[in-house]
Amino acid sequence: SVPTPPAPTPAPAATCDKLTITKKSRTLYQLAASGSAKNGATISEIHYYIFDANGKAVNANSAKGSNNSVELGVTAPGTYKAQAFAITSLGNVTSSACAGNFTVTEEQKPAIDITKTVNSKEHDTVDVGEEFTYEITVTNTGNVDLKDAVVTDTPPSEVTLVKGDAGEIKNNVWTYTISSLKVGQSQSFKLTAKYAKYASGTHKNTVCVDTPTVPGSPDDCDDATTDTHEDIEICDLNDNTIKTIDRSEYDESHMT
Repeated sequence: SVPTPPAPTPAPAATCDKLTITKKSRTLYQLAASGSAKNGATISEIHYYIFDANGKAVNANSAKGSNNSVELGVTAPGTYKAQAFAITSLGNVTSSACAGNFTVTEEQKPAIDITKTVNSKEHDTVDVGEEFTYEITVTNTGNVDLKDAVVTDTPPSEVTLVKGDAGEIKNNVWTYTISSLKVGQSQSFKLTAKYAKYASGTHKNTVCVDTPTVPGSPDDCDDATTDTHEDIEICDLNDNTIKTIDRSEYDESHMT
């Protein structure tokens, strides 16, 4: 009889079987991989790499054994590829099952800005009894859409707010809530005001904005200033002449 030939010896084999990507934070990810070996092959460790969109390795780490995990981080926003390589007695082994993509989002930085002028200036001299205009602009300068931005304008006691093109005036304070302000978007307002009587000095009107999306309160403020002008007729006792002067020039020591 013919003898039966011996069964062929199975060839050693090793594979990288699985990679799981778990987000730990915006910039930190856990990579967990497993591999298997048979017929005398062995796996000593697993190497982990993160590649950017250009294929450049931006971070790497390794762990002993055939089933393990590491944590790797990247800071720049973008889409990345994670890949695991089983380090085996047969060489480095990977597979499509040991690769995957993830995206790092841009860090959220909410911010808001408010500016204010009076008659399109930082300061203006206005006539008593004549209406003038405060201009207010609110801008979303961050990278997050904002909600419920409350704008509050508090004039000095010498100034009376007459009307606004939006919002509400109560107890001589104007308020308006911007329900939504997208990234880069601005919203502008105009307030009409006046002086009921002459008031000496410079008077500052401050406007502030506050949204719950931005930490702190208020989030930003700005101001514009005014002073008043009023012509009056006086008798100058120095030369007994009648003159018209600005009220700020009145000197009771020799004028009536």
